[in-house]
Amino acid sequence: MEEKFIEAVNLYLNAIKYHPDNYDIYYNLGMCYTRLNDFQSAKEYYEKAAELNNLLYTAKYNLGQIALLYNELEEAEEYFIECLEDEDLEEGAYYYLAYIAMLK
Repeated sequence: MEEKFIEAVNLYLNAIKYHPDNYDIYYNLGMCYTRLNDFQSAKEYYEKAAELNNLLYTAKYNLGQIALLYNELEEAEEYFIECLEDEDLEEGAYYYLAYIAMLK
């Protein structure tokens, strides 16, 4: 399965050359790197996706999860608070905010 994600990464990196402002490409790269457990690279591409479209909160949700992995509680909390604006992510964001509150 890992080979498929590596192949997808290569395809998306090539696609960036032709569509450098495409949210979905950066978001999907973040997802691929997440599946490959390369969270630093995933964070880079989620950040670019969030920069390109700050009204789509899924990239920020994933950034919050990565921040939690690195025990960056304040950063994670900020991302999850932003995600409260998205009805589909609201429940998960509240869960993580409660988790962060318990850790603090």
